[in-house]
Amino acid sequence: MEIEAKFAVIGPLDPASIDTLDLAPYRLVPRGVQRHHDEVLDTPARSLTSARRSLRIRRAGQEALLTLKGPNTTSDDGMYAREEIEASLPEGTDGDIRAWPPQIAERVAPLIGGQPVAPLVRVDVTRRLWDVMRAGRCVAELALDSGEIAANGRRQPLYELEVELKGTGKRADLDALAGRLQNSLPLRAEPRSKLQRGLALLDEAERAGATAVAEVGRRAIVAQLDRLKMVETAARGGQDSDGVHDMRVAVRRLRTMLDVLAASPDLDGRKLRKLRRALKPLAQALGGVRDLDVLLERLAAYEASQPDLSAGLAAFRAWLEHRRARAHARLVAYLDGGRLSEIFVKLEDMVGSLQETGKENSVAVAQFAGSAAWSRYEAMLRGGGAVAARDPVGLHHLRIACKRLRYTVELFAEELGPACEPLLDTLKHGQDTLGTLHDAVVERDLLAKMCAKRAGSEALAIYDAALAAERDECIAAFARQWPDLGGQAFRRPLAELIGAL
Repeated sequence: MEIEAKFAVIGPLDPASIDTLDLAPYRLVPRGVQRHHDEVLDTPARSLTSARRSLRIRRAGQEALLTLKGPNTTSDDGMYAREEIEASLPEGTDGDIRAWPPQIAERVAPLIGGQPVAPLVRVDVTRRLWDVMRAGRCVAELALDSGEIAANGRRQPLYELEVELKGTGKRADLDALAGRLQNSLPLRAEPRSKLQRGLALLDEAERAGATAVAEVGRRAIVAQLDRLKMVETAARGGQDSDGVHDMRVAVRRLRTMLDVLAASPDLDGRKLRKLRRALKPLAQALGGVRDLDVLLERLAAYEASQPDLSAGLAAFRAWLEHRRARAHARLVAYLDGGRLSEIFVKLEDMVGSLQETGKENSVAVAQFAGSAAWSRYEAMLRGGGAVAARDPVGLHHLRIACKRLRYTVELFAEELGPACEPLLDTLKHGQDTLGTLHDAVVERDLLAKMCAKRAGSEALAIYDAALAAERDECIAAFARQWPDLGGQAFRRPLAELIGAL
């Protein structure tokens, strides 16, 4: 019989601080650290979990243990009392019930009725252990677990404290220890077992993809429309470069999302593509300002690192500032011309249209998102030739492909689940490197244009050489990153996310 209390850790907890806890009359004796990998098995019909049984294989080093747990027989929050049978599992017999220890096989066979069993939920845990002693006898085991629960592509971090009765321990000991621990540490009772949390992830994964594409699109457009309205004043003002940047990103996201949504068979693709085209002049006006903001920021950083060259770079800085002022004037003229208000109205109309479509029996995410993401991943792969060719122009197009894939995955991120976050991080990392490369290339081109009209200087020549070196460093850096994007390390997780919808 397993009798234990389980608590979620809800604040900072240094494991070393547990050693110094005053739990008198109990005393903690550290027992070291274990790392184990658990797999909870069940049939395709979930015959075991539906009968409130848990069948687990635990691997720690070379050892494998098979454990069968019965239903929880106590209703107290965080308290568990249930039958537990545990035995060593012969190597290579994971799914062969005939080779299992008989005390478990005899209990499981009637429940599964000859069906095969396979991993349903996986748990990876690093466990710190203490023996709980009273009057020289072990009465309980204290375990601090950190790790992850995973099920069907969904993951959830795990950080909890368990107290399980051992040896001569009684329920009164468990109650006393639970009270002392909650008074001393940032804990709350955890009413769900690891399996129950894993099953919740499964349920979440099974629901994923059921949302209408129209509804996902509506939410995304509302979020970016709100962002546009929020930052318009800052972008118009001219002094806040972040306002221009934020507005440009919102427009880029909108244009990618509209392009993705236009392919959905139940949406008005022509209208969506027309709206995307209407956003292009705004994207260009914002880009004209933002690109020069970035170049001026880069130049300022270089001058700060090379103050002796600042005077020689003054003419280039003034030229960039002049171009930036003209670009911002064009942006303000666009914003004042009434076209932005027209775009707001069109976006709001589109939101209403998508809301109506989403109410009906429309295309679901599971029927659409896979092809949307995978086709953009393939487009990114097709640009991979630029990596070996060290072609800055081709790498710029590859950067755009990375960005389109990233925004597409972000569009469906809620349905894909948190497992998509590492892929988004990888895309952003590569995109940032290619962005720095593009900035260096553009700045060199502008520098060459200015020098063609004016006499050059030593400072400008030194800066040009620095930009050329930065260009080469970025090309080399992205070549090292490319396997993370173009290889199995990215392809397989993306395929798993799509397959889990």
